[in-house]
Amino acid sequence: MLFRSVYAAGESAFAVFEDSSGAIWISTQIPAPNGGVRANGVARWDPSTGVLERYPAGHPIGGDVLATAFAEDRAGNVWIGLNFGAILRYREGRFQALPQSGSAWVMALYTDRQGRLWVATNEGVTRIDEPGTVRPRMVAYTVAEGLSSNRVSCITEDLLGRIYLGTGHGVDCIYPGARPRIRHYTNADGLARGGVLAAFCDRHGVLWFGTREGLSRLEPEPERPQSPPPVLISGLRVRGAPFPISALGET
Repeated sequence: MLFRSVYAAGESAFAVFEDSSGAIWISTQIPAPNGGVRANGVARWDPSTGVLERYPAGHPIGGDVLATAFAEDRAGNVWIGLNFGAILRYREGRFQALPQSGSAWVMALYTDRQGRLWVATNEGVTRIDEPGTVRPRMVAYTVAEGLSSNRVSCITEDLLGRIYLGTGHGVDCIYPGARPRIRHYTNADGLARGGVLAAFCDRHGVLWFGTREGLSRLEPEPERPQSPPPVLISGLRVRGAPFPISALGET
């Protein structure tokens, strides 16, 4: 078995992704000679023909624009994150740019069990609902919504639909619901020290988090139902007259 080179010398593959059709998407990066203009790009290898298609000049990726992350939604659209905050959707053979706010670097893309697309950046996270529609709805999560850090490097999900974000301050877990809440995990919970760089859910539902100083394993558990607080009588009147009750309340 021999390796076969498909790129010219000097080109480096920054990210590689396989879509549901078996096609391989490749983000390439070429260092700028003597401070000149970069020649970054994207190519797609078709397994049925064995042809590597380089997208021509004029498509949304090139020069200093770098494709940093890939994902696919349920409709078969391929999503590409860029290094200046925008994201592309490859739909029906064409690229469509969906701008993000700010100039964030897209660190990771993740499609969850509900079909929503999550975009991790160094300025927070965006959740894209119904990404297959013409104009999908976007919801932003930042420290203002309860994240421990706006710098999010990776995303994964447990079997119960909870979303885990790897940040420079640990792991943030977003619990699903009409009003989602966020729980923070740090080294005080046993997480390895250092910023979280990688997150993965294995076939058994166990979560793995890679940090700058180690690897951590988490077995998610269902939430335990909380017992309702005891109801105590704090005041009582009989025919309008106060009846003596303990200041602490009585059952």
